[in-house]
Amino acid sequence: MGEVIEFDPIKIVVRDYLMGVQADPVVGKVPNPRPAKFTQLQTVGGTAGLVSQRPMLTFLCWDESEALAARYAERIRALMRACRVLGGLPVYGIREVSVPVYRPDPETQIDRYQFTHEIHVRGKTLTPSP
Repeated sequence: MGEVIEFDPIKIVVRDYLMGVQADPVVGKVPNPRPAKFTQLQTVGGTAGLVSQRPMLTFLCWDESEALAARYAERIRALMRACRVLGGLPVYGIREVSVPVYRPDPETQIDRYQFTHEIHVRGKTLTPSP
């Protein structure tokens, strides 16, 4: 049997990274009750090779006004561009698919900005059992 490679769920390792470098909540679903400021992560596709993958992740940055949401999105964007390790494994690169754009929530009209990154990460080498 050849080398066995496993990939960490990208939303979990990015959430853990962001929660370690800033104080605001990072979630997959909008919490109830909804905090005034938080980042929501959505996986939106990507590609994978034998030992690395390039998942695409959309960041929805919510805040109390359009201006605050714009600044918050730029901060999260900068933190992601500075990321070099996720889940203890190297980040080979981050490609911006979309810069932050204003996209208020369609149901509530609450202010938020969103952007998408393609994150090139290495998988974990697993030791096969005998």
